[in-house]
Amino acid sequence: MSAPIRRVSMISFHTCPLAQQEGKETGGMNVYVYELSRQLSRQGIAVDVFTRSQDSHQPHIVQVDPFFRVIHVPAGPESPVPKKQLIQYLPEFVANYHKFVAEQGVQYDVMHCHYYLSGLIGIEIQKTTPLPLIMTFHTLALMKNLVARDELELEERPRIDAEFELVRVADAIIAPSESDQRYLQYLLEADLNRVVVIPPGVDLENFKPIDQREARASRHGSRRAADPVLRAH
Repeated sequence: MSAPIRRVSMISFHTCPLAQQEGKETGGMNVYVYELSRQLSRQGIAVDVFTRSQDSHQPHIVQVDPFFRVIHVPAGPESPVPKKQLIQYLPEFVANYHKFVAEQGVQYDVMHCHYYLSGLIGIEIQKTTPLPLIMTFHTLALMKNLVARDELELEERPRIDAEFELVRVADAIIAPSESDQRYLQYLLEADLNRVVVIPPGVDLENFKPIDQREARASRHGSRRAADPVLRAH
């Protein structure tokens, strides 16, 4: 008898792992969530990534791999919204998350939340659906405030309070490095027994040793394609 499929509810509220394919602005978190989900699915673990719908023309369910789906959840306008304005749409996102899960009849084994907004969603989901909550912050408000150059770059108190609460209630926290682990302990008083250091992986299909001449030719070719002056010559 085969073992039951394990299922992960991956919450990436403010940014979609398919952003690059959809032509939207991308960053490290998009890549991280996409690659993590893809690698878990390749190990036979079913992953549903829940993200806020930002395009009414985008299908709400995108089947990326046999065990990997991206669910675009309506919450607020289906268009880009500045990150600091998104918190008002968390209740609608949670309601539509529960609606989707009920309609699909799916049960998850664990919930992995990315960034503090997703963590707040995780706390709300836990109130009705007890699931272990794994938290990856990606950035911390107090760390950003340490290097802020002016008041406009300072993160506000609600985010700081939310991160303190998430550190307190999360069943496990993933830190990408030992220095981040120390910041979690120093700034947010995290219990190190619940913080696990897992460095981000490397896609060896993209990043691998190649012949030096080939690397130089590739670099010069990329510069020529990007530079209109070089293209003209």
